[in-house]
Amino acid sequence: MEKFRKIHPRIWTDERFRALEPEHKLLAMYFLTSSQTNRIGLFRVSIGMAAEDIGYPCHTLAMGIARVCDTLRWGFDDSVKVIFIPNWWKYHGVIGPKTMTGYLRDLEDIPQTPLIDKFLLNTGDLSKSEALILDTHRKGMARVYRGLVAQSPKEKEKEKEKEKEKEKEKETPLPPSAALAVAGEPIESRFLALWKSASGVKPIASMSVKRKTALRGRANESLVNEGISIPWIDALEWAIEHKFPLGFSGTAGRVWLPDGDWILRPDSVLKIIEGKYDCGAMTAAQAREQKTKELLDGIPF
Repeated sequence: MEKFRKIHPRIWTDERFRALEPEHKLLAMYFLTSSQTNRIGLFRVSIGMAAEDIGYPCHTLAMGIARVCDTLRWGFDDSVKVIFIPNWWKYHGVIGPKTMTGYLRDLEDIPQTPLIDKFLLNTGDLSKSEALILDTHRKGMARVYRGLVAQSPKEKEKEKEKEKEKEKEKETPLPPSAALAVAGEPIESRFLALWKSASGVKPIASMSVKRKTALRGRANESLVNEGISIPWIDALEWAIEHKFPLGFSGTAGRVWLPDGDWILRPDSVLKIIEGKYDCGAMTAAQAREQKTKELLDGIPF
């Protein structure tokens, strides 16, 4: 706690200060200079202590605080008895980032109040380095007390954009033909039923958030075949009935089986329909051999 307080001589000519009654001027000077005031202009007051120091009855003092704060445009949270002086930094000069870091320890004695939000965003009278310290402290408090500490306008805008994206993912409408199967079956249920009926695939144990998001994206898509638009889910059903099992074997004898993540890729169903995996139960080596044979057959000897 500092031993001295700074009072600018112009306070006596300030319009708002001059509008106060004499006893209210005394009360304002008390809060600017007393031991209850801290180093940052955001402090908790004891009405009992103030009444004893000034010599006013407690009930009179309580009404006086409201009058002073309203006239001087100070913040006052009556529920926790906290006062915030917005122009505090203007009259306390440049203190430097290191000193500011020390001063901010006074926040540890302040109960939770909306005035903390206003204090942390009140950087107009600070140097850039001091404002940076205050902003860093605010962000640190926001991580600890998420939802209780104010965000800057830019942070609020980013947060709103993230919330909109989340809501958009949740509420993305599906086309009627893709959203519902026969008899109004939900898209997820239809997809899982189709995949369960497919031959030569890896079973889907559960629908993760990633898979559900991918399914919503596919359900909004359509494939065009000979000028006719076919909903993705219908195209998948056709592919499962006419193209599966794909049965394409990988190298070293390892058999490749399509899984849920693969089939939900944007172009997987289209590739199946186009015949990219029309190699029956052939191995990779057999497929290459057949391709070579087809090329050789086309060469005249």
